[in-house]
Amino acid sequence: MYTTKVTEDTTVLEAQDFVSMYRYFTIVCSIVCFLYFISMKPPRNHLPPAQV
Repeated sequence: MYTTKVTEDTTVLEAQDFVSMYRYFTIVCSIVCFLYFISMKPPRNHLPPAQV
């Protein structure tokens, strides 16, 4: 039983590490995408004048 308990603990620990890594990866990706969107978005003063 002791060996089984140790295996279960290590499996849970790996799952928690994977969840924390996934959350960190998601946060980093969202920040990078946000900065990329801001850098790609043209400033308003550089937009061509609207044709009236």
